[in-house]
Amino acid sequence: MASGFVNKLPGGIDVTKRPAQKDWGGVDEDSPPKGVGHTTQTDDLPSYGEGQRDAPTFTVGPRKVWQHRALMKGCGTLQNDAGGTQTNTLARIQIEIIGFSSRTSWLPDSSFQVDALAAIKELAHDELDVPRQHVWPDKQDGSVDDMAQEAYVRRQSKFPQQAGWYAHVEIPENDHWDWGSLRWDDLQGGADMVEALAFVERFKTASGRFRTREISPFFANRAALRNWAVVPDGANVDDDDELRRSLFDAMIENRVWVAKRRVAADEVEIRG
Repeated sequence: MASGFVNKLPGGIDVTKRPAQKDWGGVDEDSPPKGVGHTTQTDDLPSYGEGQRDAPTFTVGPRKVWQHRALMKGCGTLQNDAGGTQTNTLARIQIEIIGFSSRTSWLPDSSFQVDALAAIKELAHDELDVPRQHVWPDKQDGSVDDMAQEAYVRRQSKFPQQAGWYAHVEIPENDHWDWGSLRWDDLQGGADMVEALAFVERFKTASGRFRTREISPFFANRAALRNWAVVPDGANVDDDDELRRSLFDAMIENRVWVAKRRVAADEVEIRG
């Protein structure tokens, strides 16, 4: 399972690091994998309080994505009453969308935000095991006044037992109604995103944390991936041979597997 900060989201979207100083510790890995989404109700990046204590994992702006907390680290984004449900520690990832919620069905006006949200959905699925689906229908029930009550019906039954994505409005002990009726289940990678295969290595950093990384190019099918590993084609031999050495070392130590990723189409090798 991935941890730490990322440089890019699936599809090649750049991520800017803006680490929060306030550390809430790790999340509960035994709880079903979940993500929670919010809207900032602002036009720009919030401060998130002293030391960014209220910061999520990612903020998705109209033209930029920021990462405030390492993957699998707790956030301060949700209200968490003493003695109640441990809301923040049970979500593996939380995101804030710069913009405003709507009770009627909506998507961000920015195509960049739409693509970035779809990419985060893929990242959470591939690296954190969070199912892509919203656990409730995207269209909210009742009025805004109903949704802004702690007693709102959606807050009472599925969290934290069911894996998947939740809106802030669907979390116990909270009374905010964001992200409203965001069309989460309509978010998919754009036409330039395709499924591909790569060898992935799990390794330990100097600080003792486990990370994952691709140690091969991306290929459209297993045959092409296999052929790359065992039949060099003469192109980029030096670079490819260094990758192959990493691959074989990882295989010997039983820390490599084939993973499916959604990536930009121009990142997929044509060979095979």
